[in-house]
Amino acid sequence: MPREYPRARRVEEQLKRLLADLVRREVKEELDLDASGIHFVGLYPFAQRNELIIAYHVPATGTIRLNEELAAYRRIAPQKLRPWDFGTGLAVADWLSRRQGTAAR
Repeated sequence: MPREYPRARRVEEQLKRLLADLVRREVKEELDLDASGIHFVGLYPFAQRNELIIAYHVPATGTIRLNEELAAYRRIAPQKLRPWDFGTGLAVADWLSRRQGTAAR
């Protein structure tokens, strides 16, 4: 029987809340949208830039107003969205498969 680590669980929950707050703040700051949910998608290595992508699905309300960090955006219906095999494309693939109820990659 595995031992329980209550302190580790508390730290994990605090970290989840901290990350959700950061995501909510970024969505507001960069898009001027109000997040109505924060759903973790996954962690994805992006070796080309030596980065780790932490991906979330964030339903939100409001009118999109881009800040100075973003130049443009495109709306693509989920049924027309096609993932690519690196970077954020891996997160898109996982999000689509969960949305459709199929196994990821």
